[in-house]
Amino acid sequence: MSTYYAIAAIITYKNKTAFDKAFKFMNNDGEGWIVDGQWFRSECDSGALFPDADDPTAQIDPEHLTITIPQAYYRGLASNAETLFAGATGKMVWTSTDGMFEGGVITAKDGVITEKSYDLEKWWKEQGNNEAQPDEDDPDAVAEYQDEVQQAFLDTFQP
Repeated sequence: MSTYYAIAAIITYKNKTAFDKAFKFMNNDGEGWIVDGQWFRSECDSGALFPDADDPTAQIDPEHLTITIPQAYYRGLASNAETLFAGATGKMVWTSTDGMFEGGVITAKDGVITEKSYDLEKWWKEQGNNEAQPDEDDPDAVAEYQDEVQQAFLDTFQP
C-alpha cells in the first residue's frame, strides 16, 4: 500500500544520464507520474494533468536537466527520494494526511540527501497558531483544518 502526498519539487540533474534515469522512473511507460512525456498526473482532482494551458512553466526541461514537480497529490512519490535525487541537487516539500499528519523537506546536494520531517500539528503551533485540530466527529472541519495547515507548510518551504 502506498501513501498519498502533496508534493512540490525542483530537481536539477548533474548529467543527461541521471536526468534520463529519473525521467524514465517517473514516466514508467506512461503509467507513472508523468504522462505523454510532459504532464504530471495528480492522484486526486480527477487525475488532473499539470501544467494546465495557463501555466507556461516547463515542467520537464531536458535542456537544463531539470524536472519541476508542480504542487499536487501523488501516490508514493515522496517515498522514492533516493531514486528521484540520484545524481541531482534540489528540494522537495511534502505533506500527507494519509494515515498521518506530517510533512517534510528533502534536499539533495553533492550526492547527499537529507530529510527533515515534521509533525504538522506541532509545527502549526510553533508558528504561533493555537487552533487545535477539530474533533474527529466533524470530518469536514478536520479536512478544512488539515488543508489549511498543509498549505501553510507547503508555502513556507516551497522549493
